[in-house]
Amino acid sequence: MLSSGFWTVARFAGAPVRLHWSVIILMLYFGGWEPAAWLGIVVIVLVHELGHAVFVRIAHARVTEVMVYGFGGYCSWQGAVSDRGRAFIAWGGIAGQAILYVIAAIILATVPVYDRFAYVFLYTLTSSNLILAALNLLPIPPLDGAAAWPLVPMLWRDFMRGGGTRPSSNPAAADKADASKVVPLVPVEPKPPPVGSSSSSRVTDPEQAERMFQRVYDGLIKDASPTRRENTDRDPE
Repeated sequence: MLSSGFWTVARFAGAPVRLHWSVIILMLYFGGWEPAAWLGIVVIVLVHELGHAVFVRIAHARVTEVMVYGFGGYCSWQGAVSDRGRAFIAWGGIAGQAILYVIAAIILATVPVYDRFAYVFLYTLTSSNLILAALNLLPIPPLDGAAAWPLVPMLWRDFMRGGGTRPSSNPAAADKADASKVVPLVPVEPKPPPVGSSSSSRVTDPEQAERMFQRVYDGLIKDASPTRRENTDRDPE
């Protein structure tokens, strides 16, 4: 539907996706006089803004409008999103362009393209796509790079904080840390067995102990007697 210079071409999660008549300026500036390049430029900017819209949904916010006009495009959204979430959304446009680049590059590399219009269109989705992505990543407002690049130090801080749970690269420090966790051993004094208990390795009756000692003593004396030695040393007949 064409209204007030806007053409609503689709809807994304209920939000209108629109083209403004001034998009002609964008097409001529980047595409020259190649109709296939015009189409390619519009597709790149539109996919870029839809990439933002997808990441807005992932961040649990609401997309209100997606628009492409003479100086690029924008994705309007509403919702309570943290600074990290805003940086995440800013990378959504580049993610959309990256997917578009991979698809076009695979087609160019695997499918013979003889039609000039198709070739120029695919070439725009690769070469011009990279140029627009590089320009958009410049850390200068209102380009996405100003909001996207702060995500890198945020992730680095998370990585460094999480590094405390990994094994230490310093063995001495690791040994010292492990030593501090050793529980000291407390000697336990053995307790006598309860009265009335029986044990095969302990003799508690004095008379029984005396009888056992006598048997052992008699056996030792008998083994040490000369007669016993003669009997044991004599060759059998």
